[in-house]
Amino acid sequence: MKILIAIIASFFFLYLNIFSNQISVKNIASYKIKNIEFFSNNVTTNIIYRNIDFKEDESNISEQNLTENNSVFLCGLLNVNTDDSKELFFKTSYSSPIYPKKVKFTIIDLLTNKTTHLENDKENYLNSISFKFEGNRKYLIFTECLELKNTINLESALFSLELNSKEDNAVLGFITNKVLIDNLLKFSEHSENIPEQDFDKNKDIKIVGNLDIKNILKEEVFFTIDLEKNIKFLSVQVFINGELVET
Repeated sequence: MKILIAIIASFFFLYLNIFSNQISVKNIASYKIKNIEFFSNNVTTNIIYRNIDFKEDESNISEQNLTENNSVFLCGLLNVNTDDSKELFFKTSYSSPIYPKKVKFTIIDLLTNKTTHLENDKENYLNSISFKFEGNRKYLIFTECLELKNTINLESALFSLELNSKEDNAVLGFITNKVLIDNLLKFSEHSENIPEQDFDKNKDIKIVGNLDIKNILKEEVFFTIDLEKNIKFLSVQVFINGELVET
């Protein structure tokens, strides 16, 4: 019966304090032999930042199409329901086949309409530097991911934004978006191509192909020519839309 009372009291204490800013709940198991108390277990549980709420803003498009400007965005709403300020920062993450070359972080204080553009962390440009959020305020968080790379022929990818505490690097919330990618890359034979050509060392051999690119995200592509071991080209030139490309 004593054990049952102790458990109830412990959880009652946890319930009373769960909405505080930061609490430390210590649960101790002990027993006595001849009035000497022995402690067999001591567990401390920290509950942090229950008064900070980070969620998707109604203006966010959680499933969006990748457009020709090669960017995606994410919009979150941050409620700081505390009297004191909090120093927080943001982390962006992406599914393995996709990453942006640039990330922009923007904060809008909905009470004053003040806009702040956060710099990127010097060691990791996917993260922001920390920012001191005033208590009892609501903030709009806008993240734009620019110049996405390494997404050829993907149909979709995920990207997310995490809110973190500078004090202990704890994750206080996150939002995940999905980007749909129509990114076809197709190389085929052109109608002007001659599949069978007579070999003449005094004449050029020409290969003509079609490269269909739909929203290629400015990826770099290159061409290779496979030859039989007893054939050698002195030089190779590549033309794209009639213009010579450096090789």
